[in-house]
Amino acid sequence: RACPTIMTLVEQDVNHNGPFFFTRFMESLHYYSTIFDSLDATMPRSSTKRVKIEQFHFGQEIRNILSCEGQARVERHERIDQWRRRMGR
Repeated sequence: RACPTIMTLVEQDVNHNGPFFFTRFMESLHYYSTIFDSLDATMPRSSTKRVKIEQFHFGQEIRNILSCEGQARVERHERIDQWRRRMGR
């Protein structure tokens, strides 16, 4: 039986778990704009590492958040207040 004294949860602080496309789109736009601004500040656009990160990590996440519904949508990030409620049960 597990009896943890400390639990660490790492989660993006953004709501990609809503049922409505427009809300997920706007949340994604703001969240990923910040991510790509950070990439702009740290990596040249011509970097092959950056292209791989954009295509194979963030691109797949964004595609799943915006184009999948039901069980097909696996990216369901939630804000910290939702996690606090869930962990407080």
